[in-house]
Amino acid sequence: GGAKKKIITFLPGPGPAFADTWQSRHGETKRADDGKFTIRVPGENVVAVSQEILRTGPVADITIEDVPLEDVIAELFAAQV
Repeated sequence: GGAKKKIITFLPGPGPAFADTWQSRHGETKRADDGKFTIRVPGENVVAVSQEILRTGPVADITIEDVPLEDVIAELFAAQV
């Protein structure tokens, strides 16, 4: 796939909606010590993931960024092994 990867980072709002173990159905989800979730998804899944997050519960903050090129290159090299 030639789709650009995106990183969606969000901080859940108040309430129990997002458990520590919450996972997006669309991509690899990690929770940081500060409580923020980070999901790496193909670009075409950004809307689906955003809707999934907002359906799950309140969100205090959300950002969507391109995956840094060096990360993409590192993944390509890792895939060759």
